[in-house]
Amino acid sequence: MTDFFSRHFSKSSSNANCSYLETNTRAYDYTSTSQTLCILPSTTNPGLLAVQYDGAPQNTPPLYSIAPHAMSPGMFIVYRGLPDPTGQAGPIGHITCSSGTSAELNMRGCAMKLKMSQVTGDFSVTGTPMGTLKWKASRLTGGSTLTLCDSNGKKLAKTKTKKARFGDQKIEMLVPYDEMVVEIAVVTAYQAKAVTERAVGSVMEVVQAVSGT
Repeated sequence: MTDFFSRHFSKSSSNANCSYLETNTRAYDYTSTSQTLCILPSTTNPGLLAVQYDGAPQNTPPLYSIAPHAMSPGMFIVYRGLPDPTGQAGPIGHITCSSGTSAELNMRGCAMKLKMSQVTGDFSVTGTPMGTLKWKASRLTGGSTLTLCDSNGKKLAKTKTKKARFGDQKIEMLVPYDEMVVEIAVVTAYQAKAVTERAVGSVMEVVQAVSGT
């Protein structure tokens, strides 16, 4: 698994090799009437996050899985379905926390970067085949509700978070399902939530240090 990961998802990967750019990119395997995806802790694999249709039966195999890298703290591996224990079907991407307000992402050979604006709470996503995208924070609820927009302002997806617990997140797709859009929306929404929680945690630490609590 490590050799596969090193070959296909090294930091030197170029977007020229991005499989999203292939003309025969297959359509997203859409088999549910739900337009909302959930990211939640797996009930069968501790430490694993599962991406599934909202309302799917509990024993339904996940569409995607997100797992921490065993040897690289701060790195998460993204799989189509469940991780293959044989290592033959490798990961489709990875996420690396590069700082408190940004992250490096690589999905199917496309190197992307997510960065949070500490002024607005919005997140820019650069390096995607669709150009620069932006997760815009709600002016009413802040980072708990985000809307993904393209460079023309078209809304692609939005997040719905009911709880503060890490991993409990819903992503509603606002455009027809397409594998590229869904995967980029899922991994960037997941990491945007993680970055927001780290930023809030840092602020709380400063406040507690100043107040002496």
